[in-house]
Amino acid sequence: MVSTKPNWPPRYMLLHLQALQVEAQAQQQNAAAGQTDNDCDHDDNVSGKDSDNESDEEHDRDEYDDAHDSDDHRHSDDRPLHGGVAAVLANLHSNLAHRRQQIAKQAKKFAQGSQQDKDAIVAAGFVPWLVSFLRSYQRGVQKEAAHALGALAAGSQQSKDAVISAGAVPQLVILLRSDQPCKDRTATAAACALAALASGCQQSRDAIIKGIGPLFDALLGLEQPLAQEEAAYALHTLAKHSEQGASIVIAAGGLPVFIALLQSDQSALQEAAVDVLGQLGSWSESNKVTIIAGGALPRVVAMLRSDQALLQRTSAITLARLARASSWAKNAIIAADAVPLLVACLRADRPDQPRIAATIACAGLALGSQRAKDAIIAAGAVPLLVPVLRLHPLAAISALESLANDCRQAKAAVIAAGAVPSIVAMLRVHDPFVACLAARALKVLAIGFQEAKDAIIAAGAVPLLVAMSKNGTSERQKQAAGALEVLVVAYSKRASPMCTCM
Repeated sequence: MVSTKPNWPPRYMLLHLQALQVEAQAQQQNAAAGQTDNDCDHDDNVSGKDSDNESDEEHDRDEYDDAHDSDDHRHSDDRPLHGGVAAVLANLHSNLAHRRQQIAKQAKKFAQGSQQDKDAIVAAGFVPWLVSFLRSYQRGVQKEAAHALGALAAGSQQSKDAVISAGAVPQLVILLRSDQPCKDRTATAAACALAALASGCQQSRDAIIKGIGPLFDALLGLEQPLAQEEAAYALHTLAKHSEQGASIVIAAGGLPVFIALLQSDQSALQEAAVDVLGQLGSWSESNKVTIIAGGALPRVVAMLRSDQALLQRTSAITLARLARASSWAKNAIIAADAVPLLVACLRADRPDQPRIAATIACAGLALGSQRAKDAIIAAGAVPLLVPVLRLHPLAAISALESLANDCRQAKAAVIAAGAVPSIVAMLRVHDPFVACLAARALKVLAIGFQEAKDAIIAAGAVPLLVAMSKNGTSERQKQAAGALEVLVVAYSKRASPMCTCM
């Protein structure tokens, strides 16, 4: 669809918005000038949906007649001149709401443009006006205003700060609480805006934390999957960036909510729930225990069977986060039969992202757990990890190193799979971190295993390690020197067969 946003410079954009604003304000002033007390009282009974002071949006009956004398909707001679007061006020409220909606919609189009456009809207002082529209009783006005504020919040931190300073967060939260029908996607617009704000600095997240309850209500109560996804994303962001945020999400009852969402029929909601659980579990052992004891693990493992690559990827990453630094969690993951499913994700016919994520999960599980190493090797992971070296060297080297550490069976499997030449080749890459990791992995393989030493030397590692030990960062030199120290005796014997050195 072709965008309808005019390609105007900011000063013309602001002139256009200001013209709309002046027109609406003039209409409000005209309405306020002749409003009677009786009309105000009656309007309170008619419109009582708005928390704003709506007196400036009301016309008296004479102004209503004047306005309608100038259009195509004239009264017939046999119709009462003034009509019912309720009809008058409903018409006038509708006109003003239309004007506000037009302004918010135009602001949204501009805010969806460049950061320069966003800065111009903020500098012109339109943000408080948009926030005031969130309190309108018209859902269309609320929706467009929320969209505009969300578009602004998707920009720089300065744009986010302007939205927060104008008091938008409490009003957006109220829209999530609303019992109005969700066909107009107002709740979705509010959730999107909150998610955009949550991606900013800690101040932005702190403002949203105060309204965390309605975000959970949105996850379980809204009919719109998109609104639920955005609410989940906002909570995910809160849990991701600080342990305090994660603790607040859990204290507010977040874990049962996300565990329940694992059974959603919406794959996007399942993916969001799995991701949040992984983030929450990464912060503490107690969180891991709560998540696994709450029945989440079998559902997370089952998602590895999904035909959707994103869901497989996120499930594998969540298992890696749960396994990190937790022997108890690793044993629970193994007992849930996750290892064969993770290894199946490593196959070459699978999409790249699940393969990489499963590699990371295998690395995490194998680290410090002989039981996990045995399960991963028995499932046939090692030959499948070797091709991943070309796809994601860091993940594959980490997995092979974790498996080989203090495990002769794994070392033999790595050598048998032909992984050594591929690891040695990583010593040549320009990425210093990859080279360091490769040198460390070669050292782990060589320790106490002559067959590995011979394979490493045969692959031409020694000259490359010598060059590394003399150049580059201190960590690069350290890892190269460590590998050489393990290999030097074997290399000396290979270079000089008559040497009697020990």
